[in-house]
Amino acid sequence: MSDFASSVNVPSPSENRWEILPPVVYVPCVLDERNEAHLALREMPDGRRALLVYTALDRLIDMAGEQTPWVLMDWAMLEEAQQVDGFDMIVKDIVIPEERR
Repeated sequence: MSDFASSVNVPSPSENRWEILPPVVYVPCVLDERNEAHLALREMPDGRRALLVYTALDRLIDMAGEQTPWVLMDWAMLEEAQQVDGFDMIVKDIVIPEERR
């Protein structure tokens, strides 16, 4: 895992433990008016910006919706995206309610 991967706050089910993520993840996107994809960042209640990631395509479809655009990213791409988009944390495999998709 890269230095970037170990420095990004990845919530874990167990307190005070880092969870190991796979080498690639599926990342939800939003499309702009020119049909270009941009990462779908979410603002957390405490003001931090989160990047949602899914560890398998079926999880993204089940939890974010089958119409959700996505990109497959490795850690090098995530590091570049963090530098451009400035997200504070990565949240994996969470359900996005229908009304927020």
